[in-house]
Amino acid sequence: MLKVKFVATQKLKIMTEVKNTKTKAKALPPKKENENKKYYTVTEIAQYLNLTESWIYKLKTANKIPYIQIESKILFDIDAINSWLNEKRSGLVNG
Repeated sequence: MLKVKFVATQKLKIMTEVKNTKTKAKALPPKKENENKKYYTVTEIAQYLNLTESWIYKLKTANKIPYIQIESKILFDIDAINSWLNEKRSGLVNG
C-alpha cells in the first residue's frame, strides 16, 4: 500500500511539474505584418492570394504573374501584384 501511494505521489508531482513548465514557457510574440514590405516570397504571395504555392509556380512558369527572379530567389512586388489583380478583375459595375 505504501509503495502505491509513493508511485501515485511521484506521478502527481511529475504531472504538476510538466504542467508548470508548460504554463511558464514564454510564447513567441505574434508575427507582425510589415506594412512597408514591398517584396513577397512564393509562400507569402500564395497566402496573400489564397492560392497554393504550386499554383503560384505554374503562373510564374507561364509568365502570367509579375515576378522578379534573382538567381534562384523568386520575389513578387506587391504593387505589381495589386495592379495585376486590378487588371484581372471582371464583372465590375459602374455606378
